[in-house]
Amino acid sequence: MTHNKAALIEIDGSHDECLYSQLLFLKRGNYHVTLICSENLRKQVADFGIADEVLFFPFDHQSHLQKLKLLWKIRNHIAGNQIGTVVLNSLHGRTIRDFTMLPFPKKTVFAGTLHGINKLKGSLTQRIMSTRVRRQFLLNDYLVDNLKLVPNHGIRFKSYYSIFFPEFAGAPAIEKPKDQCWIAIPGQVENKRRDYETLIRTFAALAEKPNYRFLLLGNSKHKHANGDELKALAKELDVERYFIFWDSFVDNALFHAYLKVCDIVAPLIHPGNDGFMKYKIYQISGAYNMAFAYKKPLLMLEDFKEYQDFQENAVFYSLEHFSNVLQHLPEAIEKLKPQMYQQPKWSLEAQTESYLRFIN
Repeated sequence: MTHNKAALIEIDGSHDECLYSQLLFLKRGNYHVTLICSENLRKQVADFGIADEVLFFPFDHQSHLQKLKLLWKIRNHIAGNQIGTVVLNSLHGRTIRDFTMLPFPKKTVFAGTLHGINKLKGSLTQRIMSTRVRRQFLLNDYLVDNLKLVPNHGIRFKSYYSIFFPEFAGAPAIEKPKDQCWIAIPGQVENKRRDYETLIRTFAALAEKPNYRFLLLGNSKHKHANGDELKALAKELDVERYFIFWDSFVDNALFHAYLKVCDIVAPLIHPGNDGFMKYKIYQISGAYNMAFAYKKPLLMLEDFKEYQDFQENAVFYSLEHFSNVLQHLPEAIEKLKPQMYQQPKWSLEAQTESYLRFIN
């Protein structure tokens, strides 16, 4: 096995937002990197440009037997090319479980990203994968701290922050009016994920409306979306001009262009949302890393105040006093700025060193 060769694998078609950072770390560690993806990620990874080799496999809509054949092809490519380090971008699901059960050369090193530590509780699939993948990455320091809440015997854990992105081709130059405050809300528009209704109603109740724009940076018209009813609510309350919706998938170039110029990022994770406790304890919201990537403050419910990343980089509110925080948001952002992102861990150098030390 050649341990300066690595394969980074995402065949489930999800979590492509974590790929570029890991590619960057591996390349900075002088690895020859093969990126292996499901075919449906071809467009999302087109701008990466730093992998030495990129392979796509058509996993969508395949039978279990057909998927096993594809897994064998990947396994044979890894073994045949003496790739010594295999990094699984999403350590969950039956397909990855099956992959980890294939025979590999004895010295092959496996690592992978576990996107929710709750998966360690009682999942046979997870236990099977963990017998092969003993080095597991988590996406925030607070998840490492919360491992005490779940079974994790025999597994080594390390956090990394997936907060580095390429320059996307065709990215528009977006000019934000100086007198406006832009609040970005990344992710597909679903009420079960984020509490848009409370935001709309709270903003509408302000006696004087600040010059804000709320950017709902996600598809508002997909199968499970609530975009139409939220647009109707904003119209009913006469605040529709303050809320910007997209009626289809927001491509990477546009998505990141808006994040670069926004003033603050709002996850809108409140009690009553599906998975509130999951995000509070077991996994992160992608909105966190979008804020971290562009060194933006977060607008966070005060329930998350116990975590250091947020203590240093967030404006907090309670639902009871949400209106007051919204009314004075620009001032709160300016007050927060001097303390934001001062720790060394936010640098590419620190993240690269930590990541490479763990897999070597």
